[in-house]
Amino acid sequence: MSFFFRRYNHFAHKHPLATNIATTGFLFGAGDFLAQQLELRHVAPGTAESTKSGVYDMPRTARAVAYGLFVFGPMAGTWFGFLSRFAPGKSAATNTLARVALDQGVFAPFIGIPLYFLCMTAMEAPQDIGAAITSKLNHTWWDTVRANWAVWPAVQMVNFALVPAQFRLLAVNVVSIGWNCYLSMENSEK
Repeated sequence: MSFFFRRYNHFAHKHPLATNIATTGFLFGAGDFLAQQLELRHVAPGTAESTKSGVYDMPRTARAVAYGLFVFGPMAGTWFGFLSRFAPGKSAATNTLARVALDQGVFAPFIGIPLYFLCMTAMEAPQDIGAAITSKLNHTWWDTVRANWAVWPAVQMVNFALVPAQFRLLAVNVVSIGWNCYLSMENSEK
Protein backbone atom coordinates (compact mmCIF):
# COMPACT_ATOMS: atom_id res chain seq x y z
CA MET A 1 0.00 0.00 0.00
CA SER A 2 2.83 2.42 0.77
CA PHE A 3 4.27 1.79 -2.72
CA PHE A 4 0.92 2.73 -4.26
CA PHE A 5 0.64 5.88 -2.14
CA ARG A 6 4.22 6.94 -2.98
CA ARG A 7 3.56 6.46 -6.71
CA TYR A 8 0.24 8.26 -6.51
CA ASN A 9 1.85 11.11 -4.56
CA HIS A 10 4.62 11.34 -7.17
CA PHE A 11 2.14 11.58 -10.05
CA ALA A 12 -0.16 13.91 -8.09
CA HIS A 13 2.72 16.37 -7.67
CA LYS A 14 4.16 15.94 -11.15
CA HIS A 15 0.87 15.74 -13.12
CA PRO A 16 -1.94 16.80 -10.75
CA LEU A 17 -4.73 17.30 -13.29
CA ALA A 18 -3.98 14.09 -15.23
CA THR A 19 -3.71 12.10 -11.99
CA ASN A 20 -7.01 13.46 -10.69
CA ILE A 21 -8.74 12.81 -14.02
CA ALA A 22 -7.47 9.22 -14.26
CA THR A 23 -8.39 8.53 -10.64
CA THR A 24 -11.85 10.00 -11.10
CA GLY A 25 -12.51 7.94 -14.23
CA PHE A 26 -11.39 4.74 -12.53
CA LEU A 27 -13.50 5.40 -9.43
CA PHE A 28 -16.64 6.27 -11.40
CA GLY A 29 -16.19 2.91 -13.12
CA ALA A 30 -15.66 1.21 -9.76
CA GLY A 31 -18.84 2.80 -8.41
CA ASP A 32 -20.85 1.57 -11.39
CA PHE A 33 -19.31 -1.91 -11.13
CA LEU A 34 -20.33 -2.06 -7.47
CA ALA A 35 -23.83 -0.79 -8.30
CA GLN A 36 -24.31 -3.46 -10.94
CA GLN A 37 -23.08 -6.19 -8.62
CA LEU A 38 -25.60 -5.08 -6.00
CA GLU A 39 -28.38 -4.85 -8.59
CA LEU A 40 -27.61 -8.29 -10.01
CA ARG A 41 -27.78 -9.79 -6.52
CA HIS A 42 -30.96 -7.97 -5.48
CA VAL A 43 -33.95 -10.28 -5.43
CA ALA A 44 -37.42 -8.81 -5.93
CA PRO A 45 -39.63 -9.20 -2.85
CA GLY A 46 -41.79 -12.33 -3.01
CA THR A 47 -39.76 -13.93 -5.80
CA ALA A 48 -36.53 -15.82 -6.29
CA GLU A 49 -35.66 -13.71 -9.34
CA SER A 50 -33.15 -10.91 -9.67
CA THR A 51 -34.65 -7.52 -10.44
CA LYS A 52 -32.15 -7.09 -13.30
CA SER A 53 -31.50 -9.16 -16.41
CA GLY A 54 -28.61 -11.04 -14.81
CA VAL A 55 -26.15 -9.71 -17.38
CA TYR A 56 -23.40 -7.26 -16.52
CA ASP A 57 -23.79 -4.09 -18.62
CA MET A 58 -20.25 -3.22 -19.73
CA PRO A 59 -21.34 -0.22 -21.86
CA ARG A 60 -22.92 1.27 -18.72
CA THR A 61 -19.58 1.02 -16.90
CA ALA A 62 -17.81 2.48 -19.93
CA ARG A 63 -20.19 5.47 -19.82
CA ALA A 64 -19.42 5.96 -16.12
CA VAL A 65 -15.66 5.85 -16.79
CA ALA A 66 -16.05 8.25 -19.73
CA TYR A 67 -18.03 10.67 -17.58
CA GLY A 68 -15.36 10.52 -14.87
CA LEU A 69 -12.50 10.95 -17.34
CA PHE A 70 -13.87 13.57 -19.69
CA VAL A 71 -16.41 15.53 -17.65
CA PHE A 72 -16.23 15.23 -13.88
CA GLY A 73 -12.47 14.70 -13.50
CA PRO A 74 -11.43 17.88 -15.32
CA MET A 75 -14.33 19.88 -13.89
CA ALA A 76 -13.78 18.71 -10.30
CA GLY A 77 -10.03 19.29 -10.55
CA THR A 78 -10.68 22.87 -11.64
CA TRP A 79 -13.43 23.33 -9.03
CA PHE A 80 -11.26 22.07 -6.17
CA GLY A 81 -8.44 24.35 -7.34
CA PHE A 82 -10.84 27.30 -7.17
CA LEU A 83 -12.16 26.26 -3.76
CA SER A 84 -8.61 25.94 -2.42
CA ARG A 85 -8.00 29.59 -3.33
CA PHE A 86 -11.45 30.79 -2.19
CA ALA A 87 -10.85 32.48 1.17
CA PRO A 88 -13.46 35.13 1.98
CA GLY A 89 -12.84 35.09 5.72
CA LYS A 90 -9.98 35.77 8.09
CA SER A 91 -10.00 32.36 9.81
CA ALA A 92 -9.55 28.81 8.58
CA ALA A 93 -12.91 27.83 10.09
CA THR A 94 -14.73 30.63 8.24
CA ASN A 95 -13.04 29.68 4.97
CA THR A 96 -13.90 26.01 5.44
CA LEU A 97 -17.56 26.86 6.09
CA ALA A 98 -17.64 29.17 3.05
CA ARG A 99 -16.10 26.49 0.81
CA VAL A 100 -18.57 23.85 1.97
CA ALA A 101 -21.49 26.28 1.55
CA LEU A 102 -20.41 27.14 -2.00
CA ASP A 103 -19.75 23.50 -2.88
CA GLN A 104 -23.00 22.20 -1.43
CA GLY A 105 -25.21 25.22 -2.08
CA VAL A 106 -24.20 25.91 -5.68
CA PHE A 107 -21.95 23.31 -7.29
CA ALA A 108 -23.60 20.07 -6.17
CA PRO A 109 -27.28 20.91 -6.74
CA PHE A 110 -26.98 23.15 -9.80
CA ILE A 111 -23.90 21.89 -11.64
CA GLY A 112 -22.57 18.51 -10.50
CA ILE A 113 -25.78 16.53 -10.06
CA PRO A 114 -27.69 17.84 -13.11
CA LEU A 115 -24.61 17.46 -15.29
CA TYR A 116 -24.18 13.83 -14.25
CA PHE A 117 -27.73 12.90 -15.23
CA LEU A 118 -27.57 15.00 -18.40
CA CYS A 119 -24.34 13.36 -19.59
CA MET A 120 -25.26 9.82 -18.60
CA THR A 121 -28.65 10.11 -20.28
CA ALA A 122 -27.11 11.63 -23.42
CA MET A 123 -24.53 8.81 -23.62
CA GLU A 124 -27.36 6.26 -23.50
CA ALA A 125 -28.47 7.79 -26.85
CA PRO A 126 -32.24 7.79 -26.33
CA GLN A 127 -34.54 8.46 -29.27
CA ASP A 128 -35.71 11.85 -27.92
CA ILE A 129 -32.69 13.07 -25.98
CA GLY A 130 -34.29 16.30 -24.74
CA ALA A 131 -37.34 14.55 -23.35
CA ALA A 132 -35.19 11.81 -21.81
CA ILE A 133 -32.94 14.32 -20.04
CA THR A 134 -35.93 16.33 -18.79
CA SER A 135 -37.63 13.19 -17.51
CA LYS A 136 -34.45 11.95 -15.82
CA LEU A 137 -33.90 15.27 -14.05
CA ASN A 138 -37.56 15.49 -13.02
CA HIS A 139 -37.42 12.00 -11.51
CA THR A 140 -33.98 12.03 -9.90
CA TRP A 141 -32.72 15.55 -9.17
CA TRP A 142 -34.39 16.41 -5.86
CA ASP A 143 -33.96 12.97 -4.27
CA THR A 144 -30.31 12.98 -5.31
CA VAL A 145 -29.72 16.50 -3.96
CA ARG A 146 -31.23 15.48 -0.61
CA ALA A 147 -29.09 12.32 -0.50
CA ASN A 148 -26.07 14.47 -1.39
CA TRP A 149 -26.78 16.78 1.53
CA ALA A 150 -27.01 13.80 3.88
CA VAL A 151 -23.47 12.72 2.95
CA TRP A 152 -21.30 15.43 1.50
CA PRO A 153 -21.39 18.44 3.84
CA ALA A 154 -19.71 16.44 6.63
CA VAL A 155 -17.24 14.87 4.19
CA GLN A 156 -16.37 18.26 2.74
CA MET A 157 -15.97 19.86 6.19
CA VAL A 158 -13.33 17.28 7.05
CA ASN A 159 -11.84 17.47 3.57
CA PHE A 160 -11.41 21.26 3.50
CA ALA A 161 -10.33 21.48 7.14
CA LEU A 162 -7.83 18.62 7.31
CA VAL A 163 -6.79 17.31 3.87
CA PRO A 164 -3.94 19.02 1.97
CA ALA A 165 -5.19 20.72 -1.21
CA GLN A 166 -3.44 18.32 -3.61
CA PHE A 167 -5.23 15.34 -2.03
CA ARG A 168 -8.74 16.79 -1.70
CA LEU A 169 -10.07 15.38 -4.95
CA LEU A 170 -8.54 11.99 -4.09
CA ALA A 171 -10.24 12.08 -0.67
CA VAL A 172 -13.55 12.92 -2.32
CA ASN A 173 -12.99 10.19 -4.92
CA VAL A 174 -12.48 7.55 -2.23
CA VAL A 175 -15.80 8.45 -0.60
CA SER A 176 -17.24 8.72 -4.10
CA ILE A 177 -16.99 4.98 -4.69
CA GLY A 178 -20.10 4.61 -2.57
CA TRP A 179 -21.63 7.83 -3.89
CA ASN A 180 -20.96 6.83 -7.51
CA CYS A 181 -22.60 3.49 -6.77
CA TYR A 182 -25.67 5.37 -5.53
CA LEU A 183 -25.67 7.69 -8.58
CA SER A 184 -25.35 4.75 -10.95
CA MET A 185 -28.26 2.97 -9.30
CA GLU A 186 -30.38 6.14 -9.41
CA ASN A 187 -29.52 6.66 -13.07
CA SER A 188 -30.36 3.07 -14.03
CA GLU A 189 -33.71 3.00 -12.20
CA LYS A 190 -35.45 6.11 -13.44
